[in-house]
Amino acid sequence: GGSSSSFQITFGGGGQGQRIERKAYTHQFILAPKKSGVLSVGPLTVTADGRAFVSNALQLSVVAPEKQDAVLLEIAASRNEILPDESVTIQVRILVENTGPSFPRGEPLFPGSPPVLAIPWFDGIEGLKATPGDEVLWKLLVQNNDPGFSINNKGVQSSSPFAFFEESRLARFRLARRDSSRNDPAGNPRAYVEYRVERVFSGDRLGSYTFEPVKLQGEFIRAMGPDGRVSETRSIYTLSNRLTLRVASLPEANQPSSFSGAIGRFQVRAAVEPKDCRVGDPLTLSLTVSGEGRLD
Repeated sequence: GGSSSSFQITFGGGGQGQRIERKAYTHQFILAPKKSGVLSVGPLTVTADGRAFVSNALQLSVVAPEKQDAVLLEIAASRNEILPDESVTIQVRILVENTGPSFPRGEPLFPGSPPVLAIPWFDGIEGLKATPGDEVLWKLLVQNNDPGFSINNKGVQSSSPFAFFEESRLARFRLARRDSSRNDPAGNPRAYVEYRVERVFSGDRLGSYTFEPVKLQGEFIRAMGPDGRVSETRSIYTLSNRLTLRVASLPEANQPSSFSGAIGRFQVRAAVEPKDCRVGDPLTLSLTVSGEGRLD
C-alpha cells in the first residue's frame, strides 16, 4: 500500500482574518480474501492526542472462482522439507486444455492480450534465500509479437515512431511449454498444453513457510473457424493450491563424531600428479569437494 496527505487553508470572511486548517492523511492497504462470501473489514480505530476515532465498517462480497477444468493452475515443490542451505524448486504449472485446433502461432494465447499471473512470492519470501526474481524473468522476456504470459504486472518501456513519448506496456514472458494430459473426474485422459515457470529457494532460517496461491486471469482460445480466425474463446479466473515448505534442523541422531556441519549434495574427487614417478619423487595429491550447500 502507501500513504498520502493533503493540506488546505481557508480564510474566513467578514474581515476577521480567521484561518481554518484542514489536513487529511490517506493510508492504502492491499487485502487478499482467502475465502468466498460476505466479509467484513473494520471498523478501524485511530488514536490521536489520547482520543480514539473509529471508522465505519465495510462489507465485501467475494465470489469464488468458477469450477472448471479448461485451465488448471497448480504449485508443486521438488521437496516438502529441506535443511538449512539446501535448495528446493517451486514450480507454477498452467495447463490449458488442448481442444485440437491449429492455434495461431501454435499457442492458445492472444499475443496482444497476455493472461495475467499474480505470483505473490516470486520475488522472495523472508527466511528463504533466492536470486532476484527479475533476473529469472529477464531470460524469459518476449522481444517480438509472440504470445506469452504477464507476471506480477511487470512492465517494459517501448518506443514507437508514432508516439511523442515512451509508452509502458505489460511485459510478456515465454514460459517453458510441453504437451501433457490429465484424467477428468470420470478417469478419461484429456490433452493439455502445459506451461511452467520455476524459482529455486534455499533455507536460511528454520521454520515453516507458506507459498500463497497463485492467481491467473485472461482470455484463452478454444476454437478456430474454417477461415482460420478465432471462433471461440473463454475468459478464465482461477486460483492455485497453497503450498507449505519446512526448513528443519539437522538431525542429531547417528551424527558421526567427525561431522563438521556440511549440508548439501557434494562430490569428492581425488587426483595425483605426476602419475608416473620414481621411488622418492614427490607427488601432489589434490582432493576436491564440489557441489551445492554449506561446508562450515
